Formats: sequence, structure tokens, C-alpha cells
Amino acid sequence: MPFSAKTVRFLRRALLGLAGFATVVAAAWLVENVRGQRAWDATLSAYAGRGDPLDVLPAPPPIPADQNFMQTPLLARLALAHFSSPELTAFREEHPLYFFVPTQRNPWDTGKRLDLDALAKEVQTHLAKKRQSTPPESTDSSAARLRSWFDGERPPLSEFRLAALRRPESRLVRPEAPVLGGLFTGGSPSFPLFRHFVTCTSIHASAALAQGQPDVAFPSILAGLNLGRGLSDPSQTLVESMMATVLLRAALQPLWEGMQTRVWSDRHLQRYGDVLSTIDPMGSLAQAVRNERNNVMFLPRSALGPPKDRKVGMPGWFWYCHMPLGWWRQNQVSSVRMSDAPLRVIESCDRPEFRSRLGALNDASEPPSLYNLFANQLLTAYGKVIPNCARTTQALRLAATACALERHRLAHAEYPESLAALVPVFLSAMPRDVITGESLHYRRNADGTFTLYSVGLDGDDDGGVRPADPAVTDGDGDWVW
Repeated sequence: MPFSAKTVRFLRRALLGLAGFATVVAAAWLVENVRGQRAWDATLSAYAGRGDPLDVLPAPPPIPADQNFMQTPLLARLALAHFSSPELTAFREEHPLYFFVPTQRNPWDTGKRLDLDALAKEVQTHLAKKRQSTPPESTDSSAARLRSWFDGERPPLSEFRLAALRRPESRLVRPEAPVLGGLFTGGSPSFPLFRHFVTCTSIHASAALAQGQPDVAFPSILAGLNLGRGLSDPSQTLVESMMATVLLRAALQPLWEGMQTRVWSDRHLQRYGDVLSTIDPMGSLAQAVRNERNNVMFLPRSALGPPKDRKVGMPGWFWYCHMPLGWWRQNQVSSVRMSDAPLRVIESCDRPEFRSRLGALNDASEPPSLYNLFANQLLTAYGKVIPNCARTTQALRLAATACALERHRLAHAEYPESLAALVPVFLSAMPRDVITGESLHYRRNADGTFTLYSVGLDGDDDGGVRPADPAVTDGDGDWVW
């Protein structure tokens, strides 16, 4: 049936309207693509011009395998092994304390030693559950039992202890260099594995100290420090950086305990200081932020595919995959720009503006728009990551300074009147407070001890009073050695 003239006119107008609309959409699509590409090209040029290129993942210089603590036979085999790999599965089955996590977390933060009696009961309960049997009663001391469970003369501790004495470097080595867009495809270290190793070395050292054997504790402490150091020299990802902060603070426990009883020799203290001075958690965090930023910039849009196989878990994947290329480029630009704020905070450590910049991090995200749809979702909670890293950095500096103070006492029979007396013999430079950039606070006490501390994240000098709850990073109180 032929259409009426009115219907024909309507259809003609509708088709012309649709064609016009399609032309406008196509033109807008083209304009957005051109604008987005120009913005992205300009961003690439600007960051390359200021020495922070977005199209590289820097690789640290290689270390000879026989000089690298992280290349011991066991670590070379297991450090990057997948959780379900035969090697790691077999290791877990051989070590019943693999998943043991002490309830005492860094008691040195509160000025306390490990409660070895309570710890021995915890370990015994854990082993009883694993073996589904009640272990026989023992008349040995808690320290002796702990040393039997965490035996430094047997693998893996024997391997770590020997390597800590003979291998001066420590850096995680991957079989292949990371590539842009594939940072997470080369495997990542297992936190439970490294936590197990640091737990073993730390408890073994504390037990040896309780038995009056600092020379036995010494290589175990070095091994624990090197396990954390290996993940932060530098960290490739934010996860590795956060893992390193946890491990390093745990490794300090027996070192602190030995200082309280003054059992360390000058040889011990000098070696501790040498290792501690090479660890830079804040610098490592900055590199990890840049690595992840650059990696995301070059993720293919297919990485935001369906939930079953996507690399980046975000809602709204369908729209991200089908947005104009220009919007994708603008999101890349927004993501780069949002990474500037945490990097400015990290790089302002040791300066007075650190606290104010950290406080402004909550404003790092931008008002939602088509140009930052996924950029806002990819923004990490740096307001928590950076303070934890700063606290670990400060803990390492406090430890290195305490080692220098002890060396001064051994050489001169007393602690110095000020930290300036440590330079240049025992320290290369005055130790600074990561929060303020000023010198660490120090005083020599009348009873022959010393007080050494940072003002902490609140910025207030409380005279070396520890916070009521050390777990609260930004609470009242100082960060005290």
C-alpha cells in the first residue's frame, strides 16, 4: 500500500533529522577524540620535560646473584611462586607454623619486650591444632622451646642467617623486566610467606637474646631486616611497599630488645647501622606510585573487560570499554594529575609542609565528570598508606640513630650531650624527623639512659611520651625509640 504524502514528508524529515543527529554525534565524537589525544600528548611531553616520563618503568641496576640476599636458593624458588604452586604448597605442608601470626605486634612501639611465656603458649596451641594432638609437657624455658620451634640451625633460617652475613645487598629479582600495561602479570611476592620468614627470624632472635646469646641473635636480625629491605629496594608496586613497611617494623623488635640490655658490640651496631641506612621506604613508595601510575596509563581498554577476566576490577566496565577514545585519553590525563598530590606529599617528607600536604590529600579526587570516570575509582587511599610508610621510615631512622648512640657509649663510656656529636664518626649526617625536617629529639637522662623520638604525625612535641594507642598513626604522642 503506497504511503500518503503526509507520511512520506514525515519519514523524509525523520530521516533527515536522524542523519543530522548522527552527523552531530560523529563530529562531537571526532572533536572529543582529537581534544583527548592532544591533551594526552601534551601531558606526555610535559612530564617527560620535567624528568618524570610516563612511558617507562625504571629497572634498578642488576646485583650479582651471590651478593643478593633475595637470591638465596629458597627465596629464588619461592619469592614469586603462586600460592597454589607445587613448590609453595609443599613448603606450607612442611612448616606447620607457616600461618602462625603472633598476637603481640611490635611491642617495642610501646616500650615492651616480647612476652616469651605468652608467645610460647600461643605457638604450642597453634601446633596442637595443626597436629590435632596435645604436645607433651616440657620443663624447658619458654626461650628454649621457642628456639627449638624456630631452629636457626635448620632451613630455612640457617640459609637466611648465613646469607645475611655474606650477602651485602637485598633486592627482589623478577625473571623478566616489567612492561607498561603488564606490571602485575609477572607475579607478586606472597605476603604470608615473607611474614612467616620475618616472624621466624624475629622470634628466634628474641629467644636467643633471652638466653644471653647476642651473637646467635645477630644474623637472625640481619636476615629479618634484609627480607623487608628486599621488597623496598625499590618496591615495584604499592602492595610490595606496604608489605615492606609491615615486615621492617616487625624485624626491629629484637634489635630494640638487645639495645635495652646493652648486649650489642660495636661490630653488631655498625652492621645494623649500615643496613638500616640503605632502606628508604618513602623513596620506595614514590617509585611504586609512579610505576602503578605509568602502568595504568598504558593499560589497553580491554583490561576493563567483563568481570571474569578483567585486570582492573571496576564497576561500569561496559561503558569504559565503549567510551570515545578521547574520553579515555582525558581519563588518563586526570589519573596522572591525581597522582601528583600523593607524590608531592611523599617528596615533601623531611620538610615542614609534609603535614599540611598530607592533610589535603582527601581533596585529591576531582568532581565526577566524563573525563575522570575511572580515574577517581583508581585513586588509592594514600591518606592511610603514606602515614604508615612515614612511620616505618622514622622507625628505621630512630633505630640507626640509636645504634650510633650505643657505639658512642661503647667508645666514650657515656652517651653524647647532643646528636651533633655523632657526626661524622658514627653518622654521616644529622638524623632528621621525617615529619618536620628538623633534627630528631634527643636527651641524655640522669639514670644513664637516653630518650630519642620524633614528634609524630600530630606535629606536637610531647617530650617523648608514647601514644596511648600506638596502632593509631596520627594520635597524640610521639614516635619513641
